[in-house]
Amino acid sequence: MPEAPGIPPAAKSPDLADTDALARPMPSLTTPTTPQLAEPSGPDEPTATAESGPPGSESEATPVVATSPSSHKEAEPPAPHESTPPAPSEPIPPAPAQAAPASPASHDAPSAVLTEVAAEVVLTEAQKRLCRIAETSDTDSENWQELRDLIAHEMHTILAAKIAALGPSSGPEGEKMREQVAAHERRLTALLVEFPDPPFTIQRICELTTVHSHQYRTPSKYLRALEKVILVTST
Repeated sequence: MPEAPGIPPAAKSPDLADTDALARPMPSLTTPTTPQLAEPSGPDEPTATAESGPPGSESEATPVVATSPSSHKEAEPPAPHESTPPAPSEPIPPAPAQAAPASPASHDAPSAVLTEVAAEVVLTEAQKRLCRIAETSDTDSENWQELRDLIAHEMHTILAAKIAALGPSSGPEGEKMREQVAAHERRLTALLVEFPDPPFTIQRICELTTVHSHQYRTPSKYLRALEKVILVTST
């Protein structure tokens, strides 16, 4: 029915609102997302903020975190380990200087001493008396006849040792050599008997019948050296 003119139209009931109002979307009741600030990852990383849509959007905005440019850098190799320098140790004292190798003469000296000691052990009383005179030339306490017999005895012993050292000698030559040595020995003994007192060269005679007898290898050379000494009567 047509409305009467001049009368305002009656207010529409909310229940009878037009369909256009119902068709419009309702405002979103979702609480707007508060922008979240990303924790700074370093001095070079910019602060990332979350982007949110306008109020009333149906989906919440996902915060986007900005990637730091330094995160794409390759991992740097670890710094080389610096070793701690060793503590200074106490200075080592220099090794003592080693003695120079002994010369052959130094080796011979102890051997000579040992030989002399061994000789003193095995020497008879007669040999000790002759050695003492060879060192001191003192015959005041000696009986000349006894001393003369001692010299002749030692001379005979030394000659026998030298003949044996030459090796076995047979035949006419060996026999002739032994006869010559024996004859020469008797001649020297006779010369000693002729002296009423110890001769002038008694010290050298005692040396040749003890320590210096080895200087002459053959019996003939030894007898000639001894004869020269006995025949010397003065300087």
